[in-house]
Amino acid sequence: MFEVIILGLITGIVISVPVGPANLELIKKGLTKGYKDAFKLGIGTALSDSILSLLVYVGIVPLILKISLIHTILYLSGGIVLLILGIFSMYQTFTLEDPLSIPEGRSEWAHKYNNMNPILLGFTVNITNPMVIGFWVMFIANSLSSGLLGESFPQLFLFSFFVFIGSSIWFGTLTTIVCWGKKYIGKSAFIVISTICNLVMIICGLYFIIKVAGYL
Repeated sequence: MFEVIILGLITGIVISVPVGPANLELIKKGLTKGYKDAFKLGIGTALSDSILSLLVYVGIVPLILKISLIHTILYLSGGIVLLILGIFSMYQTFTLEDPLSIPEGRSEWAHKYNNMNPILLGFTVNITNPMVIGFWVMFIANSLSSGLLGESFPQLFLFSFFVFIGSSIWFGTLTTIVCWGKKYIGKSAFIVISTICNLVMIICGLYFIIKVAGYL
């Protein structure tokens, strides 16, 4: 059991550390809204990782991925989510007088985006990312075949729970770093950081959509 706990913690951290849409959205949220909303977004992301590991572990995700329509919907929905978030956030970055402030009285879409539950936002961004799903499918398959994980239900839930804990540790650390460094970041620095984050999300979104079209 101890080995499963350690494996869950390490895996939760490893899946969360690489720079991806969830981390980029957390950075933007931490710079504009502060620690509480950024950490909630991280919790939503960690929760999606835990659920994905559980679903892959019991074989549900690999089963539905064999259906070509589901595979297409997954890439298309993931691409659209990232593309919309990236473009909309880029628009706000360059149209607000103070991009570090929380915009008020703007469009209905701006209001909905800035007031969306951060836990739901983090969960949605991460669980619709085909790269994250692909990681879990490959990791769980390799772990089961190599004997790192058993097939008992106690191990299953224990592993998924500590994946959540490991992911939460990373996102809590990243949130602390971002919010601590916020006081040293001015308008110009924020625009550069936000632009890079948004461009990465837009590129990832376009990649997923183009992949659906069969060009990649």
